[in-house]
Amino acid sequence: MFYQDVYGNVFEPASWFDKVPNDLQWSELFDACYHQGSITTGSYAVVPHIVDSIAKHGIFDWEPYALVAAIEEARLTDPAPAMPSELKDTYFEAYQKLAEHSLRVFPDASDPLLVRSVLAVLSLSKGQVSIATFAMLTESEQLELLGS
Repeated sequence: MFYQDVYGNVFEPASWFDKVPNDLQWSELFDACYHQGSITTGSYAVVPHIVDSIAKHGIFDWEPYALVAAIEEARLTDPAPAMPSELKDTYFEAYQKLAEHSLRVFPDASDPLLVRSVLAVLSLSKGQVSIATFAMLTESEQLELLGS
């Protein structure tokens, strides 16, 4: 199925994942699916593909976790588009699968970006939006908010 990205370009979410995981440009996918809190129905559509790619290839890069967390945060907090009925089951199943996978990744995670992204995924899976939002801030943004 075809969807629009955040810039109005039409894309087919599965096509991003035809690449070998090492060649997948997570930052490009992030830019297409999330922009300053804005998402589209295409953003929802990529989540199951991201989660399948993480599980299939054992990806420990922070960006796919952060992208899924950013999409979920936007869905919960911003005036996000309604989730298309054909995506609801696969989206929520994928998010739950990612939360379970994140529990296995967290003990060995040492990269600060991966740690924060995994914490955001886990927090959102438990409805803790504020904790997830804080986890996704840069360390300097966190310190500024804490007055340090």
